[in-house]
Amino acid sequence: MSEIKNIVVLPNLTREHAFDITVKVVAVLEEKGLNYFLPNYLTNVFPSYHGGYISLDNLSGAYDKEIKVLGVNAGHLAYLMGIDNNETDSLSHLKTGDFKVIDRICLDISIYDEKDNKIGSNVCINDVVFARGQQIKLVSLDLYCDDKHVNKFIADGIVISTPTGSTAYNLSAGGPIVDPRVETILCTPIAPHSLKERTILFSEDSVITVSRDFFDDNEVVWSCDGETSHEFKKGYKALIKKADKKAHFITINEDNFMDVLNKKMIQM
Repeated sequence: MSEIKNIVVLPNLTREHAFDITVKVVAVLEEKGLNYFLPNYLTNVFPSYHGGYISLDNLSGAYDKEIKVLGVNAGHLAYLMGIDNNETDSLSHLKTGDFKVIDRICLDISIYDEKDNKIGSNVCINDVVFARGQQIKLVSLDLYCDDKHVNKFIADGIVISTPTGSTAYNLSAGGPIVDPRVETILCTPIAPHSLKERTILFSEDSVITVSRDFFDDNEVVWSCDGETSHEFKKGYKALIKKADKKAHFITINEDNFMDVLNKKMIQM
């Protein structure tokens, strides 16, 4: 594998140790002579940083540009096949090309209004979430698979995820951990009203539809990969399917999925 020439560091600063880990990663990248950038909205967050900044607008279409992703773990399960914060010296492998690239399925989401006009779309690596808004009330969401009604979920919401995202919100909602080599689409209810509601795994070729119950007046929002949420109004529907292209994850160490999972479970 050829070396990685440009690196964009995208920390999730909502995580407890993310700031310290980012400082550590940046220091290693500088030491190894790797060319990297931080997003420009962090200009005042890292005052001692001497590298360049980049607008996230320049990363739009990253999915089409086949950008490779390396996860750095901040102490949780989210990036099982990335590196831990005590393994940052291994970032030198990005310069030597001594790493592997693993392909993961993504989800393609299209949002339609009550007149069946397409009003939004996105591609996500982890999940798309439909959840209650500001009010502390259950919402009613209908789930279809290939135009056949599957269930009406009375819950705080539902998570539609990839196997990569199975260790993110899906896991927090009580869903299963899925080996990323298994190409499937998961649907997990969030705090369902009925005890019988469980995760459903669909075929990778399924087309999943989520729609609002017309008798439910509560606020519902949708969001991809934890990004900005958007209103999901009555009469709206979402079509979710496997995306045409895949995400490309960098793996540096030789541990396989089960090795890493066992280590993480022991640490928890």
